[in-house]
Amino acid sequence: MVGRCVVGLALLGLLGAGCQKAAPAPDPLAYLKDSQKELPEIIGVALKEGTDFELFSLGSLGKEESKKQRKMGYEYVLGSTKIKSPELREELTTAFLDAAYINTASFTACDPTFRHAIRVKYQGSNFDLLICFECYKGAVRHKDVYLHSFQINGKPEPLFDKVLRRAAGGEAEMKSTWLLVNLVAVICLGQLGCKRSALPGELSQALREGTEFELISIEPKDNQEIDSPNRIDGNLILGRTAVTNRETRDALVRAIEESAIPMEGSVACLIKPRHVVRVKHNGEVNDFIICFQCKIMQLWKGGIFDSEFEFDRKYKDIFNKVLTDAGVKLAEAPK
Repeated sequence: MVGRCVVGLALLGLLGAGCQKAAPAPDPLAYLKDSQKELPEIIGVALKEGTDFELFSLGSLGKEESKKQRKMGYEYVLGSTKIKSPELREELTTAFLDAAYINTASFTACDPTFRHAIRVKYQGSNFDLLICFECYKGAVRHKDVYLHSFQINGKPEPLFDKVLRRAAGGEAEMKSTWLLVNLVAVICLGQLGCKRSALPGELSQALREGTEFELISIEPKDNQEIDSPNRIDGNLILGRTAVTNRETRDALVRAIEESAIPMEGSVACLIKPRHVVRVKHNGEVNDFIICFQCKIMQLWKGGIFDSEFEFDRKYKDIFNKVLTDAGVKLAEAPK
């Protein structure tokens, strides 16, 4: 009986030793494929441990040009730069991880237009993070397969653009690529001319010939003191600057003319505008209220809503620069 107990205890000891054996390290990519898990932690693993860190500029091209250009997902690669500086890589990684947050659901009704991407080699394959700063969404791709979506705020965008612009001006290969991109952009605008209507003539006339041209910085509405004189359509005025320099005014007017597209149907977006161009024309105040977050511009005449346009986000930096150069406070970026 005692012998049996000894044998039994020995077997239990062996089983216990087996249970204490170190479990294999989890595969981060397998973990990533489970949409119920926390995404940023896994992204961090790839960004910090991967090799060949590269930053991309993505976009759309004309039919002929697209035949010659490589793609990342559904977008065309307009330019890229490999990040060799450990300090810059850490700065880009930190900026991304601080801005990205969890989204366990699939893509929403918003159709992201990816314009930035980070690529690293991870576990022998490409690991891509595609980013749309227009609707603040992104996607993770591994081995050319979409694995997960995430959300991101707009704070990293200036840094990403700065790095890409610096690369475009500093490397011969990038210079040629970006010169091609600029040429393609001109060609595409020409091709799109027949597909998109310009700003109606009377509005262009108001912008170009009106008096008291102002650019105003506003805080998205908080539904308080809607009719207060220091608000525009319920949005708090943070500051304003009279635009008297002709070149600056022309640049702003061109930006509006080239960005405004007549609205087809309605938009299920509660706009949060941060910029207003105000001009008086024929004795009436015209407010061009711009929401770069939703890509919408509304026209208000004499304090009454008149019309609405889709609005391209590409000239946002011009509006911000005019305001900051004049010492005007900008509204906080969307979170």
